Amino acid sequence: MSAWKSSSFIQDSRKLPVDPQDLDFFKTVPSLQQWLGNPHYSVVGTSARIPRDDGENDLFAITLKTTSTIPKWLLVVRDEAVDPRPDRRDEPPNGSADKPDIILLVNLEQGTNGFKAVAHGGLLSALLDETLSYCVEFARQRRYEAREHLFTANLNIDFRQPVVTPGVAVIKSWVTKVEGRKYWLSGQIEGVEGHVCVQVKGLWISARPGKI
Repeated sequence: MSAWKSSSFIQDSRKLPVDPQDLDFFKTVPSLQQWLGNPHYSVVGTSARIPRDDGENDLFAITLKTTSTIPKWLLVVRDEAVDPRPDRRDEPPNGSADKPDIILLVNLEQGTNGFKAVAHGGLLSALLDETLSYCVEFARQRRYEAREHLFTANLNIDFRQPVVTPGVAVIKSWVTKVEGRKYWLSGQIEGVEGHVCVQVKGLWISARPGKI
């Protein structure tokens, strides 16, 4: 995730380009209109799909950005959860599975398989980590904290059903608790019909100012 130390991270994210072909692809899925047509949610660009000279983002920007792996990718954010509001910075999180803070839509092709027609669990874990990382960074930026490194301290993943390929997966994330430099999050991967395939709970910790 680039530019995370910038005080304009949220504004910059909204300025990143959104691939119109990706948007058009997901608009063809009727069940996704509850998010893509929702006035409380916005589509934003993601730095994870933009290659950098220093090698950052290569996993999702190069290795997994092919016609046989994850050709389509779209990030949707709940405006209330990500936009800076100084008068509401200390309000407790109010996201949920029905009102997620972040939604990542991905088109998983055969190149992501572990077993036949089933996405690899390690890949799904990486996608969850990426989605929750965006979610916690937006939450932290909204609180106007010092921009120190954020670390994934824990991910507890429960695989309930296979994620079938080829197909579209809906990855949701929301902050459940904030305490000092610690952020607790929940998330899940759903099929386009809404069935829950994978659930996750995670803890992120922001480094102490000046330590790293």
